[in-house]
Amino acid sequence: MFLTTRISGGSSGPTLGWERWRSGRWTRRHRSRIRFRAARFGVHGQLPDAHGRLRAVSEILEDALARVEHRARELMCVEELALLRDLLRRGGGAGAQRATYEIAGIDAVVRQLTELTATEVPSLDAH
Repeated sequence: MFLTTRISGGSSGPTLGWERWRSGRWTRRHRSRIRFRAARFGVHGQLPDAHGRLRAVSEILEDALARVEHRARELMCVEELALLRDLLRRGGGAGAQRATYEIAGIDAVVRQLTELTATEVPSLDAH
């Protein structure tokens, strides 16, 4: 069975056995399922945390962002870190794309992605 139940200290909860993941004892099939969950559900899914407990991806990411916040201040990139939190609140990149698709269709998604990733290309005639 893919999910197991770990009982420790009187509490129980589903776990994917993070120790097994890190030690390489998960089979290729298990790792494939976890990658599928991550790709399919994005920030709305659940993945094992560092202790092997299934948690919402958004919670895991919030915890990670909180742990690096002090370093972001030292490196003067707090605004960039805030952009990650904003992306998380919007449901991740896939969530934003799904929302756009539901409202305006695939052409709007392509247009949005083009605008987000487009860069100015210098004209060859400028020389």
